[in-house]
Amino acid sequence: MLYIITEDSNSARVFWEIVVNEFRGKNNYILVPLFKGKDSKDSGGNTTLKSQVTQLIDSLNTYDELLVVFDNINNSRNFNKVRFIKWALNICKIYNINIRFTDYYCFEEVYLSYSELIDMYMKCNYKKIVLDTLKFVNASITNYKDYYDRNNKLNSQKFSQLISKSISTCLAGICLLEIIFVMVNRSCSAIKRNKWIWRYFIILASDIT
Repeated sequence: MLYIITEDSNSARVFWEIVVNEFRGKNNYILVPLFKGKDSKDSGGNTTLKSQVTQLIDSLNTYDELLVVFDNINNSRNFNKVRFIKWALNICKIYNINIRFTDYYCFEEVYLSYSELIDMYMKCNYKKIVLDTLKFVNASITNYKDYYDRNNKLNSQKFSQLISKSISTCLAGICLLEIIFVMVNRSCSAIKRNKWIWRYFIILASDIT
């Protein structure tokens, strides 16, 4: 059985459930429930990942699979990704559990890494600055380069024009939001027959599972 742990209830959780359900079937995985806070609402964050694994591990069977979904952002005072991954690998080795982790910096990279997205966006009434940035981010992800490096002058030029107009400071997030806005609200021919854009993109993820 495949068990999926996520750091919160955001779009990444929705995405991975759709992907696994699509390619493994609904009876072949379990999406582990998030912790509940004092207000009975889902409580998450990367600081809950170790507790989620600890609470789950005793109920798993030998050779079960565990997928831990989280953004590999910079370390913080309360969370060190390298230490967490090493700890999780060690405890899963003891229990003979096959564990895997997402390795992206942020969830938006899953979509932005596909060249098909560039083709889809170019069929719309696209913005040149967004298209140029999409191509740049896509190439950076594909070649394992840090597109978010603010010390790079080329990056800074591209960032400034988009970030100054957005409530977000994450280039990947800004880029994806711009693309989705155009595709959904301007009746892009590439997706106009699809009621839910996530469903359209999901076929691009067939090689993940």
